[in-house]
Amino acid sequence: MRGLNFILSLVFSVFGLCAYLAFDYAMVARQAKARGEEPMSVVTYASGLLQLAGALSGNDGDPARSDAPQTLVAMLPAPPEGWTVRPAEPADVEAFLPPGARGKQADRVRAIGVPREGKGLTGARVIYEKGPRKVVAELIRYPDFIFTSFMAMTQKFELQMLTAEFEGRDFATVRGLEIREAPLPEDFGARLFVAEVGAQIHLRMLASKAMSDEDLLPFLSTLNVPAMNANVVERTTGLGEVPVIVLASVLDAETRKTFEAERDAERQRRAEEQAAREAELEAERKAAEDAERGLTTDEKTGVKVRKGTGTGDGSRFETSGGTLDDSGCVAIAGGKTCGAPPPPDAD
Repeated sequence: MRGLNFILSLVFSVFGLCAYLAFDYAMVARQAKARGEEPMSVVTYASGLLQLAGALSGNDGDPARSDAPQTLVAMLPAPPEGWTVRPAEPADVEAFLPPGARGKQADRVRAIGVPREGKGLTGARVIYEKGPRKVVAELIRYPDFIFTSFMAMTQKFELQMLTAEFEGRDFATVRGLEIREAPLPEDFGARLFVAEVGAQIHLRMLASKAMSDEDLLPFLSTLNVPAMNANVVERTTGLGEVPVIVLASVLDAETRKTFEAERDAERQRRAEEQAAREAELEAERKAAEDAERGLTTDEKTGVKVRKGTGTGDGSRFETSGGTLDDSGCVAIAGGKTCGAPPPPDAD
């Protein structure tokens, strides 16, 4: 008997897990559809689950991406003529800071030279050198399971807000990728640039303070934006396809005004679309919860209704006498209706 109970318990557990995964995949697919993208393939979703399982088991969370750091290095700029390149070390970044520098800004700069920790997270950092001039570039890629599972929405939102924490000015647009310059204290010997693709790949660049915007153009021209966009779950349509680089500092007043207006309009459009998608997903989530509780919503009044199964005045209902709000529940047509005042003939 115990063996039969165990088998039944196992079967129901597997069935429940499969049902949850089906629901999770459906929600992720709806998100992709709302963004105007092709729904995520089952293979991509399964890959994210494997990464999550790997992370929980204690390994790097992504056994299929053993070449991930090399893949990220290939996305970074090629060294311009006369420049050398090598892996960056913490001491390379420390050279940009004044002695004994402390505080939030100093921590941000130091973090670029230190390998990041996190299950399934991969990173690459290199330093380009030519005499006294130096450029340090870092790419961080967060694991797929954050973007393939509906249950990781909180982590995904945090990553979406990560680059927004860096205040600053528009620096350049590279093949559609917006790069911003974050302000640093005057005594720092560096300029800091930030960008992100799909909230999954994050770019950080440090450059010697003496380097001008034009000095950085050779690095921007070989930044592999198409590869970055191809290596995220939530790709941006057209990103990397137009070979245009725009430095904000070289635009005249009129052109810059037009450029900023178009950029702001595009940002507003994306924000509105995101808000609409989130509202739709939240409505779907609440509807699913209501359905599990046996609730329906009257289309005319907006009142939530839950019906029982009993008949007659003395029957008992599945709702166990519970009410949805202060208006109480009434027996109507052999069922229990909650959340609405009784009709005139209910008495």
